[in-house]
Amino acid sequence: MNVLAIDFDQIIKFIIPVVVIIYYIVSAARGGKSEEEQVDPEEADRRRRIQEEIRRKILERQSGGAPQPPPEAREETPDFIFEEEFEEPETLREPVRPVRRTTAPAPTVVEAPVRDYASEVAEQQRKMAEQQSRIEEQLRQARERMRGVARAATPSARPGATLGFDESQFAGDRLSASVKRDLQSAGSLRRAIILKEVLDKPVGLR
Repeated sequence: MNVLAIDFDQIIKFIIPVVVIIYYIVSAARGGKSEEEQVDPEEADRRRRIQEEIRRKILERQSGGAPQPPPEAREETPDFIFEEEFEEPETLREPVRPVRRTTAPAPTVVEAPVRDYASEVAEQQRKMAEQQSRIEEQLRQARERMRGVARAATPSARPGATLGFDESQFAGDRLSASVKRDLQSAGSLRRAIILKEVLDKPVGLR
C-alpha cells in the first residue's frame, strides 16, 4: 500500500505540472488569437482562481501535505477605462433663434393702356372729311376756271369756228390740257387719287 501511495503521489506531482504547462500554453495560444477582443472580467477572475488553486495544490504536494493558505485576493484594475460622456455646458450652447418667415410682396399688375378705338376712328373720319372737302373745293375752283375759259372764248375768236372744228371737242381738249397741267405736281396727283377712292364705288361693290 505504501508503494502504491508513493507511486500515486509521484504520479500526481508529475501530472500536475504537466497540466499547468499545457494550460498555460493553451491560454497563451488563445490570448494571441484574441488580443483585440474584450476580456470578460468574470472569465478572467475564474481563470485566475483556477490557476491559484492549481499552484496551491502543487505546493501542498511538494511540502508534504501541509495546507497552504489561499493567496490574498488582489484588486485588479479593469482593462478599459470608460470615460464619462462629455456634455457641453448650458452656457456654451447657442440659443435657438426662431426663423421668421418673410412673405413675398404681391406682384404689381401693370395695366396696359386701353386704346379708344372709337375716338381713333372718329378722328380718322374727321380728317378724311376735311381732306374730301378740300378736294371738292379744288375741283369747284377748277370748274370755275374752266367755265371762265369757255366764256372768254367767243364764237368769233374761237379757232374752231373758222376751221370747222366742233365746239364741244375743242372744249374737251382744253379741259384735258388743264387737267394734265394740274396733275403734273405730286400734290395734285395725290389729291386726284384720294378723290377717286372717295368718289368711286366701295371696294366690296366693284
